[in-house]
Amino acid sequence: MDDPVRRDTILTAVGMVGMTVFFLFVVYVPGQHACQVAEAQIHAAEQTMAQVPSRVAQLEKLKGKLRQLEAYLAEAKKVVPEIPDLQGVISDVARLADRHRLRITRLEPLERVDRETIAVQTFQVALSGAFSDLVAFLHGLESQQRVYCVRSLRIEREDRENGETVECELKFAAFSRRTENAGFDENRTNPKYPIADKKLG
Repeated sequence: MDDPVRRDTILTAVGMVGMTVFFLFVVYVPGQHACQVAEAQIHAAEQTMAQVPSRVAQLEKLKGKLRQLEAYLAEAKKVVPEIPDLQGVISDVARLADRHRLRITRLEPLERVDRETIAVQTFQVALSGAFSDLVAFLHGLESQQRVYCVRSLRIEREDRENGETVECELKFAAFSRRTENAGFDENRTNPKYPIADKKLG
């Protein structure tokens, strides 16, 4: 009688241990791990949500910088055109000189230097007139929509008895954008354009 009871007791104990081990390794441990993973994901999501306002502010700041850059590039396209337009430059200078009562005795393009992204075209102009009108002409040249850069300026009196009248030799540069950079050589210069001196007055 004792042996069957003892055997049943042992089997029951072994079964309980087996069920406990099964529950521990099949249900409890995976469930605990899943809970830890879920808690980590919730914590990461909470941190991400907490960063949303600052990320939105950064995005708005970047959008503002992008708008400023786009406006700058649009303005740069106006002041540094893609087409050199030599005749347009000559016409602008001639009109400006006429507006300030200056007489042009020489106006011609010189060498052009090609940089990586821009071309620099130099012009030479000889003017005569009142000194105050010459100053106004130079201010007007700086105020043009297109960018001009004065390279050299030489002023002499035309008539020693009249100190107001002067002769001026001016070299200035006009810029244009380059759309193709193939074969770029920064030290390369193009020869002087075969355009005759522009005589006015």
